[in-house]
Amino acid sequence: MARHSHKKLDTSKSLKCQLCGSQDIFCLYELEEYNILKCRNCHLVFTEPLSINLSELYSVEYFEEFQSNFFSRCHDDYANYKQDPRLTSFKEGLDFLMSHKEVGKILDVGCATGVFLDMAKNKGWEPYGVDISEYAASYARDKFGIKVETRELQVVNFPSAYFDIITMWDTIEHVPNPGQILQECLRILKGDGLLFIVTVDEDSFIPRVADILYRITGKKLKKPIKLVHPIHHITHFSKLTLKQMLRNTGFEIVYLGKGEIPLQNLRWNWGTKILIGIMYFFARLLNMQYEVKLLVKKA
Repeated sequence: MARHSHKKLDTSKSLKCQLCGSQDIFCLYELEEYNILKCRNCHLVFTEPLSINLSELYSVEYFEEFQSNFFSRCHDDYANYKQDPRLTSFKEGLDFLMSHKEVGKILDVGCATGVFLDMAKNKGWEPYGVDISEYAASYARDKFGIKVETRELQVVNFPSAYFDIITMWDTIEHVPNPGQILQECLRILKGDGLLFIVTVDEDSFIPRVADILYRITGKKLKKPIKLVHPIHHITHFSKLTLKQMLRNTGFEIVYLGKGEIPLQNLRWNWGTKILIGIMYFFARLLNMQYEVKLLVKKA
């Protein structure tokens, strides 16, 4: 993947926690290119602000190189790709949503190349997308004929009470202002609308293993920390901090589930995948799976 220029910002005097507003923040992990911070008051974990262009970060290279294992086959072999086990989560998620809501208008925030929205369209939904990557948005428009805005959600200005369902598949951890995004979701959802979020759980088994390795090696073993806190992830929610932000916004929880990223979606070698599979086994035993899935409605 292409390298992007970025630098740490001096935020020691002005930085506030986005969840509780506290300035009692400390450095949880010291990494070479960026640091991971934590609020002592509410325990929200987030990446130290960087001077980085998000549109540049999610350039062509992000989809064709960094995430090529997931996105590559939607180019030339989409008919077969729709049957790929890497899309099991999308298919199961859509079935789950359709068990709670009849077809209507659906918005995918961070829709990438539009694969999930195409699946929804084929089931009768009227799809809309938002993504800051012009490359991904253009692909969704040209390949699937989906209406995609290449702007941040809060500046698109959709009509109030417009959508029946809004989805965020592994998106909320990528945005620098998750509270603002959730506020806008609240505004544009219908009164009986639903918001579906999938993200990584900071308190799950794998991040805890990475934390232990970092500390017992005197902060020298940093690679596992970087793998579970990549530069693309800005806010690292636990179940508790995400639920609190949703409640602060005006949502109430309908469903909370757990799961793992399918091994097929990981771009590592098979030796690493076997190790991850072993950790998945223990995570299930401890009920500490890597991903959390929430379905919420207006309170």
